[in-house]
Amino acid sequence: MRMAIPSEQLENDFRDWAEWIKAEGPAFFLRHHPSVQIESLGEAAPQWRSDGDIFAVEHDGVEYFPKFQFRRQRPHPTIRVVLQAFPPELTCWDRAYWFVSRDVRLDGRRPYNMLEDVDSLVAAAKLEGSRLVERRRQVIRNLAFYAQVAAQRGLKG
Repeated sequence: MRMAIPSEQLENDFRDWAEWIKAEGPAFFLRHHPSVQIESLGEAAPQWRSDGDIFAVEHDGVEYFPKFQFRRQRPHPTIRVVLQAFPPELTCWDRAYWFVSRDVRLDGRRPYNMLEDVDSLVAAAKLEGSRLVERRRQVIRNLAFYAQVAAQRGLKG
């Protein structure tokens, strides 16, 4: 059995796509999901953040707090519980995208639209978090494999 090694062009295309996603994904998120800066949240906001009641995403050196975390200018209690359910390896952007993406485990609903259903959100967050962590580990294993094959063939990595 012969394994196909991605061509240099394919690798370059993938890198270009990944760079575009890293550059444009946050801007797209912030355009479509209202967020606020910490200064507009009041004096308690830094404490809420350090206590794990809310989270921020960073874009162009500025931290933004998605508004869906708040009810009546206070952190929604479900946010803290869900954040604790995620594996620590997830980034703030992983968490933010999960909250706004449709999830099949939630009947296609977006988690931020169902903050009253804590148990369902916690279960879905644990599963999705584990899935993301495993996918990242698989990518790392794949990259190591391709680098090893390339080195054996005398190709540049």
